[in-house]
Order: sequence, then C-alpha cells, then structure tokens
Amino acid sequence: MARSSKVDAIEKFRFTVSYDGQVRAGFSEVSTPKYTVTKGEYREGNAPDNVQLFPGLVRCEDVVLSRGVTTNQDFYDWMKQIFDPMAIPDGLKQAVQDPNELPQVDDNKLEYRKELIITVYHRNGQPVKRWTLRNVFPVAFQPGSDLNASEDGEKSIEQLTIGYESFDEEKGSEIDGGLDMDAP
Repeated sequence: MARSSKVDAIEKFRFTVSYDGQVRAGFSEVSTPKYTVTKGEYREGNAPDNVQLFPGLVRCEDVVLSRGVTTNQDFYDWMKQIFDPMAIPDGLKQAVQDPNELPQVDDNKLEYRKELIITVYHRNGQPVKRWTLRNVFPVAFQPGSDLNASEDGEKSIEQLTIGYESFDEEKGSEIDGGLDMDAP
C-alpha cells in the first residue's frame, strides 16, 4: 500500500523567491513569514485571581533572504532606495546626457515597496505551498560574510532582511499546476 502524502511532510530544499516579476536565483536560505499576536491581560479589581486574556496587536516577523555574494547589486540598489530616496536608479543615470539636468523620474520607478513570493516545490517540481508577502521593503542589508583567510573554500553570503505588512498562504491545489498534498 502506498503511503499517503499526509504522512510525508513537505521537504524544504526546493524553493524559489520572486519579486519585480522575476524569479531570483541563488538563495541558499529563506526564513518563512510569521504572524505573532501580543497577548493582553485584564483583571477586574473585585474578580478572583484569574486573568482574562485577549488578543492584542498583530505583527509580521521579518524575513531573511540569504544567498552567495555575486556581482548582482539588486539587494544594494533596493536598500539604497530606502536610505537615499533621492538617488537616481542606475538605468536612468545612463540616460542623462547633461550632469546638471535631472531626468524626469516616474514615481513608480522610485517605489521601494514590492510584492515578494516564496514558493516551495515537491520533488517532482510541482508547487505545494506559496506565500505572497505584501508591501515588502528592506530593513537591513549585509553585503557579505565576515572575511576570514583561514576558511578555505567558504563562500561569502549576503543577507537582506525584509519587513512586510501581511502575507497570504496558498497550498498546492490553489496554485496553478500545484500538487494537492491533502489528496489521498
């Protein structure tokens, strides 16, 4: 008798991250989104020694994206939009002929908030789970690992920590061409 897919947990080694409409390659580690709710307590003065609990503020925990350092500067450029909002994107700098003349910049090109999608795949290549993070923006960027000459063959890793306002979760059958892990 074949084992049910309900018995086998989803493996975590096949995943993609996409933003700006493109699947980004090379991520070695990605933390998953997480909601946390602060717990409030209330007790009336004449009540016995029991406390009533109620849900408080809902927060989204930061997600960390890690990948090997390459010549690609998309993390740096994205972070630069936060700490230097008047910076002209590289693609527009090349279009400027006169250095004293600033190009007309479309406000959408300077928008630093994005939608980020994390998709986990089954061994057969079909998607089984997808998280769509809304209003994502960088909160920390580390352009590489600490340098150490005694570590032979170690790769330098860059990390981008992102904040977001909410996320949606879809399972396999809700994703186009996805695998339904709950099917018998």
